[in-house]
Amino acid sequence: MLNFLTILNICKNQINCRLIFLKVALLGVLSQLIFQNLYAGEEVSALVAYDAFVENANRVIVGAVGFSGKPQPEQWLLLCQDEKNSGQFLEFVVKNGKVVAQRKISRLPGQDLPDIPLSRGKIRVDSTDARRIALEEAKQLGLSFETVHYQLRCRDARREAVWLLSLRNSASVEIGKIYLSAESGKVLRRVGLKPVRPIKSSFSSVNG
Repeated sequence: MLNFLTILNICKNQINCRLIFLKVALLGVLSQLIFQNLYAGEEVSALVAYDAFVENANRVIVGAVGFSGKPQPEQWLLLCQDEKNSGQFLEFVVKNGKVVAQRKISRLPGQDLPDIPLSRGKIRVDSTDARRIALEEAKQLGLSFETVHYQLRCRDARREAVWLLSLRNSASVEIGKIYLSAESGKVLRRVGLKPVRPIKSSFSSVNG
């Protein structure tokens, strides 16, 4: 038969266990709130979304896309190969550092989808850096843009991660593209970007 002290000790142990459980649960809630507040209302960069995703998902990313960045997109689409089904991909929508949606994608005939895994350790140029470089390039040509469509992928067998930046005006019409290395930041190629030429006056000078 249990005496009073034994019963008291059992009760204390149960209370201690419950307190520990409550503390762990509270810490989990607080960390989640801190994480949400950290990114709440912010347009996060590609690598912030990338790192937040891989921290909670054991997936290999082959591409990242973000639309209408001003300066950064509201959400990022991360593309992963479906390890169970060859030729299929899983697309994850990451917003404010959290996965908010996902879907399966099948490669269509002739469709150019990335299939070379990105090496996170080699990527040193974030989407914020890519936009800054694009701004510098546009400024040199006397051009300006409103938004950027971002795409990050490996373009060839060298497995170098490359940023493809589609520069858009206020009407979301593309004015040109810039390809740059996501490893070094070097501009690799410019497409459709034409420098603004000064307009020559058709009037004769007063002294002429």
